[in-house]
Parts: sequence; C-alpha cells; structure tokens
Amino acid sequence: WQKDFGEKQIDHLYTLWVVEAKALKLAFSTTMTKTIDKELQESLKQEHNMLIT
Repeated sequence: WQKDFGEKQIDHLYTLWVVEAKALKLAFSTTMTKTIDKELQESLKQEHNMLIT
C-alpha cells in the first residue's frame, strides 16, 4: 500500500512540474495574445486544482 501511495505521489509531482513548466513558458512569452492568455489562465487553474488536492 505505501509503495503504491508513494508512486502516485511521485506521478502527481511530475504532472505538476509539467503544468508548472507550461505556465511559466506562457507567462514569460515575449508576446501575449488572447490565445496565450487563455492557455495561461487554464494552466494556472489546473495547477491550482492540483495543489489543493
């Protein structure tokens, strides 16, 4: 049970890192279009949801 729980936590952390990397890439984009802004908002919302669960 503990091993499975640990693996799930690691998978969750990796997924969070991917979402964070995408959000940072969008946030520091040299141009900010409506599409990029929408993607950034969605990424930040996804990251927020992952952090509170």
